[in-house]
Parts: sequence; C-alpha cells; structure tokens
Amino acid sequence: RMIRLARLGRSLGMHLVLATQRLGSAVPADLRANLRVRIALRCETPDESAAVIGRPDAAYLVGSGWAFVQVGQNEVFRRIRVAYVSGRSLGAREILWMDPADPARRLRREVIGGEARRDLDVLVEALARMDPPAPRRTPPPLPADPGFPEGEGERGIGIGVADYPEIGEIRWIFLTPSAPDWRLVGQAGTGKTAALMAAAAAAARAGRRVAVVDGDGGWKGCPWAQVADADDPEAVVRLLREIREGVLILDGLDRMSEESLERLNLLLSDAPGPDRLWIWTAARREVSLRPLRGRPARVVLLAMEAREWEALAGRHPIPDGPFRGLWLDGEEGREIVLRRALGDPPPPAPPLRRAADLPARWEALPPAARDGAGWVLPLGWWDADLAPAAVRLDSRRPALLVDPTLAAARGLLGRLAARLAAAAARAVLWDPDGLLEGEPGLEGAERPEDPEAFWAALEAAEAAGEAWVGVVADADRFRMALGYGREPPAAVRRPRRGALLVAGRDGLGLRGWRLAPDPEDPRGASPRLAAAWPMAAYLSAPGEGAWVLLPLQP
Repeated sequence: RMIRLARLGRSLGMHLVLATQRLGSAVPADLRANLRVRIALRCETPDESAAVIGRPDAAYLVGSGWAFVQVGQNEVFRRIRVAYVSGRSLGAREILWMDPADPARRLRREVIGGEARRDLDVLVEALARMDPPAPRRTPPPLPADPGFPEGEGERGIGIGVADYPEIGEIRWIFLTPSAPDWRLVGQAGTGKTAALMAAAAAAARAGRRVAVVDGDGGWKGCPWAQVADADDPEAVVRLLREIREGVLILDGLDRMSEESLERLNLLLSDAPGPDRLWIWTAARREVSLRPLRGRPARVVLLAMEAREWEALAGRHPIPDGPFRGLWLDGEEGREIVLRRALGDPPPPAPPLRRAADLPARWEALPPAARDGAGWVLPLGWWDADLAPAAVRLDSRRPALLVDPTLAAARGLLGRLAARLAAAAARAVLWDPDGLLEGEPGLEGAERPEDPEAFWAALEAAEAAGEAWVGVVADADRFRMALGYGREPPAAVRRPRRGALLVAGRDGLGLRGWRLAPDPEDPRGASPRLAAAWPMAAYLSAPGEGAWVLLPLQP
C-alpha cells in the first residue's frame, strides 16, 4: 500500500506534507524534532491497523482517500481525507534517438526541457479563469456545531448536517412527516441527550408539544417538556395517555428495567400514527420496541465499541468526537454532525397532572345537585384523567351502594350523605346505631327507627313531589329488622324525585352503582394508575366500571 501511495505522484505527496506540517504545529516545539508520522490507509483486519497506529480504527475505513495520521506517540491522532490529482509533466521529456553517423546504430536516451509548466499548473490556471468556478467535488469540512437551519418549522425539524461528497456539499437533515421518527444510538458522553434537547426545543418553538420518558435523569428540570421518570408507572401511563400529538422522546432506553420496557410496549401499541406523534429514542445500545417496528425513522449512530460498531455500521469509520456520527441513509452511511445549540427558550409546557397534586379535599369537588330527572353526586376524581368523578342517580339506578369497609373509612358515608342532604328538600336517615351522629349537614334530617316508617317517609316525599334523599347506614341490620322477604316499595325502587345511599353488603334489592375497594370481576377492570393513593375505590354498574380516587380528608 505504501508503494501504491508513492505512485500517486508529487501532487499527493505535497498534500501529505502539508497535512503533516499542520499536525506537527499542534505539538510542543521540543517534541517536533523527533516526530514520527504514521499514515494508515484501510487495513484488512483490526490487527493490521493496530500494528501501524496502535488501534483498530483503520480497519473500518470505507472508500478511497481516507486515512488515519498519527504523529508521535499519540500526541496527535486524526482521520484525514486526501484528493487524487495526477497528470504527466510537460516540463521534462525523455526521447529516444539514433545518430546516423554511429556505425553501431545504438539508441540514445535524452531528457530535454525541465522548467516548463506541468499539466496540474495548466489545470489550476484554467480553473482560475473560469467564471463561474467549477463545482467542488470535495465538500467543505463539517462544522463543530451546525447552528440553526433555515426553513425550520412544524413540518420539518433539523437534527444536523450531513456530508454529501458526491455533490461536494453538506446539507441539513430534517425530520419530516414522511420520516418523523429518530433513533439515536451511542455511548455515554457522545451527546445524545443534548442533541435531543436541541431538536426538541426547535419542535417546541414550532408549536409541537414535547413529552419525555426519562431513563437517564438528564431531563430533570426541563421547563418546556413534560417529563416522566421511567421508573414511575403512574407518570409514564398518564404521560402516554395525554400525549396524542407532538413529539414523544424515550431517552435512556437501555437503562430502563424490563418492566418499564414492557409497559412502553403495551402503551405504545395504540399510539397515534407518525403523521400526528413523532417518536424519538436514544440508547447506548440498540433497543427495539415492538410498536416502533415498521415506522419510518432516521437512524444515527454515534461512537461505540468497535465490535458493536461493526455489527451496526460495517466498515464505516468510528466517529472521533461527541455529536459526530453516521447517518444510515438507506444502504449508505453518511457522516453527520448533530446540532447542539438550544436557541431561544421555548414556552413552558403545562405540568404533568399527577394524583399527588390533587387537593384531596371534599371542598375541591362540586356540590351535589339535581339534574333534570336525576341527581349528580361528585365522589372524587377519575383515576384515568384526574377529572372530577360524579355518579348519576336516577330512576334507572337510584341507589349508590357503598362497601362497608369504605363506609367506615374517614367518614365517607357521612360526607356523601351530607352532600346529598344539602341539595334535597327532605332527608331521611335510618341510623339506629348513631353512626352518622354529629355529621355536619345532617342535623335536620329525619331519623325514624322503624324500617317501615323509613319506607313510608320516602313514599310520602315522592308522592308530594319533593326532592328527597334516603340514607341506610347499615343495610344488613336494616334487612334483619324489616324481614328478608320484604322488598322496597315501587316508589322507592324507581323514584322520580329521590336518591338512595346504602352502606352494607346487602343491597336491599335496589339497582344502582356499587362503590367497593376492589372490582367484583377483576378480569374486565383496568389496573389502577395511582397505586400510592390510599383512598381508591372501584365504581361499577353492570357492564361498566372505573377507578375513582376518593378525597383523603373527611
């Protein structure tokens, strides 16, 4: 290979001399006299490369013109590119001639000239006179920081500049609706998170919502993105349920647990298409999520171990610095430098709603109210979206059946009864044990001790057209006192003006909603998101049900 290098001619030799002079200028003067310059073209094996420059990098060079230059004992190590320029010299010519006067007829060799211009000189002068100048076949060097692209907006976000040597240019690479996803793979310290932040900031300025599932902790305190810790199941589920349009970033995939990755696989299975939700991932190794297979994506490889690099990038050279990588453009790989400048701060993102941020007080909920032919009773907040959860009590489902363990928890039964009584013209309580004694809002309620009298009072209120509420504090004891064969009156089973609140295992034969600590049939119940919420209940009716977060303060 050194013989082949020597045959490139004086032009290439001049380029190499200039390159070594520049490299030598970066070395201290006391070492410059003893510099040893090693030039390694592409080697067949990593061992051959190591024998020349002490590292395997030269085995992964691709194409002609690439080489590694090492000055001294690793004082300077650079990857360089040289251009091949040749041409015969017109300055010196060798001729063969025979002197007719020579009786031996011997051929004579003679060199004439020697000071004339070479072909290369003629070519340079011709190009200098041309207008416009001939296009460069070698692109300018890639910048350390590409800065900000022109024409960036909602329809395209630039991630960096790539090398196009076939046309002699460097160009910005954009994420567009036709290929919006981005997969970034590289070792720690190669600039993955910083590059994602720079591109995400541009997306946020363009009006796209940015959400991040953070597996490395690099996004803590980012004000313009909604961030969820990968190890926080509630935050991840809520984030992925809320983000239906914009940019979703999964950073540090290789640092996430198997449970977290499986959760992402499940939640991303119903994610919107690439035309609405762009998904960017970053990891130190290749991590494949099932829902992302088949989505068009830009793949950028940053520096990594030689064995992993060879498996992903083949014989392309390993990048030699942060933010420098290889963009896999189809079957071809191009050098790319990722953006790192954030620019102006984007507008702050709305905070991610969490159950821990709820006021958790009864006063934060709307009061109970009549609504047409029924009652609307707010109970707490839906676990799915943290919106106020209310139950409607009407002639189809006139009763709310509360599990006994919930009725005893922090005065839940008394508070529900007081909220209903405050909105009713007539409140009737069956509470022989005084479970609701002293509950604020129930001081003026009727308290008959006989179950028959209790039913009679409710029938009278229904007949008079009064808005009424009936409360049974212990349904099991009520059934024993009334008799197991007795059913509620028809006016109570299908009321037009009233609502019932019943606590206990026995539902008294009333149709209604059931509020229990756990679903009766867990097979059709969705898992609870706010696992740390101490007062969660399952509100169900035949064929439907959802988790409700009840207020913590009585």
